[in-house]
Order: sequence, then C-alpha cells, then structure tokens
Amino acid sequence: MYKFNHFNFNVLDMERSLKFYDEALGLKPVKEKEGPDGSFKLIFVGDGESDFTLELTLLKDRTLPYDLGEGEFHLAFAVDDFEAAYKKHKAMGCVCQDPGKIKAYFIEDPDGYWIEIIRSAKAKAAENPTEPKDYLIVVDMQNDFIDGALGSKEAKAIVPNVIEKIKSFDGRVLFTRDTHGENYMDTQEGRKLPVPHCIKGTEGWEIRKEPEELRCDLAIDKPTFGSRELAELIYKENELHPIKSVTLIGLCTDICVISNAMLIKAFLPEMPVIVDASCCAGVTPQSHNTALEAMKMCQIEVINQ
Repeated sequence: MYKFNHFNFNVLDMERSLKFYDEALGLKPVKEKEGPDGSFKLIFVGDGESDFTLELTLLKDRTLPYDLGEGEFHLAFAVDDFEAAYKKHKAMGCVCQDPGKIKAYFIEDPDGYWIEIIRSAKAKAAENPTEPKDYLIVVDMQNDFIDGALGSKEAKAIVPNVIEKIKSFDGRVLFTRDTHGENYMDTQEGRKLPVPHCIKGTEGWEIRKEPEELRCDLAIDKPTFGSRELAELIYKENELHPIKSVTLIGLCTDICVISNAMLIKAFLPEMPVIVDASCCAGVTPQSHNTALEAMKMCQIEVINQ
C-alpha cells in the first residue's frame, strides 16, 4: 500500500517562505535536515493533523528564480471557513486567481508556486445539511464465532435476532470482520488464545450467509478486538453529517462488542451508544452479562436484556 508522504518546493529564501506558510496556511516546521557541507537545507512543514508535509528546499548557491514552466501543477488546501480564508489571503495580497463558480481560488507563494484553496468536506456538508441518521454496527457475525472454531449455542441462537434487526433497522448498517493471517499463532492473541480462527480467506472468516446477504455497505476488517478504523469512520461521518445514535450487535459481547462500543464512546462521548443484548452473545452467558453491566457503568445503553 502506498501513502502520500510529502511534496517539495525549492525556495530562494527559507525564512521568507517559512513566514509565508505560517501566516497564510498555519504550517509549522516538523523536521529539518542540512547537508554535511552546508550546500542545502530542508525544512518540512505540516498542518499538525495529517502526516502529509511540504518539503521546502534551499540550495545555498542558488540565486536565480526557479523556472516553473507553465505552472500547471499545484498543491490544494481545504478549509472549513472558506470566506474567512479568502478575506485573509486578500488582505495579505497573495491571491492570484479569484473564486469562480466552483468556489475555489489560488494564492501564490514568494517563489511563484500556486496553491489552491477549496472548501473542506465539512464546509460542503454544512451547506447541504441532512437529517441525523442512526448507525447499526454488526460485529463479527462470522462462521468461526457461530458454529466454527469458537462457536457456541448462544451464538447460534442470536442469528435470527440479528437478521431481523438488520432487516428492520432504519439507518446505515456497517459490518466488522475479525481478521487474522496465517501467522496468528505467533501473535500475542494467538499465544493467549491458541485457537486459530477467522484466518482471512477461509470459510470461518466469512460473515454468516444470512446476514452477509443483507449487507450493502462496508465490512471493516480488524486485526484485533476493537477497530480504530471503525471509530474514526464514525467520528468523521458525524462531523460531516450528524449521527443520531450508534447501536452495536454481534459477537462476542465480552470481547469485540464491548471493545468497539467503548472505542466509539471514547471518540464521541456525547453520542448515544446502544447495545442490543438480544442480538449479542458472549463467550459464556456469565461473561456476556458481566460485559453488559460493565458497559452500563460507562453510560452505554443496554436494551432488550
């Protein structure tokens, strides 16, 4: 998997560029490097949120302006308050192309590089508000947890309830899949629970046929009990379009259901998080009930217990 890391602009005056990027875009230095012979200096600036950085390169002996050709390349920055950003850049005198019908404009840095300013997804969502939506998270309804390597009669018993819950739910439905590799036994979980299960690509890893047939949205693969990807997705979706509530169902109550419920509650403490006990099963009936009581103490609502 490839991920964006950084982009480079060569500059003639490092202090001038650092001042511009700080004032115009709020970018701060995150790391720097200097050539052993002093022939070059690199300073990476970032926005403090993403991992992507802009590398500013200063070549000691360079005095002539860089030839930027036809200037048909640029960086783009998204802002929540588009109007305020435009007003600020106008006052700085760095706007080189005003907004058009698509609500975007360009600023120019001291070396002639163009930077596009666009509205963030949050800003666009605010212009087109939608009604709050409920979310249902179907946790690990996989063959290995129902009648496979770690199956139980309690897990089998909730399958009809889970199917009915999905069918009748009015909102967005997401699934998670416990996902391990062939090296499972070499992991910490494998050493503590030496029962290979949910190995990616196997029948045991697959979501039970009946709920899988009802799935029309994401299935998030997670290598451990709680999914940071799921919690971050819920958090970001709530920023764009307010979520009314999040309900969790599935397996196992005392491991993956409680882990994900707690993660979502940690990311969004004001969000109503609900667990439907009639659609959950634990490793044992006792641990199922213990987990439900623990979630209640953390202000997670338990229904149909």
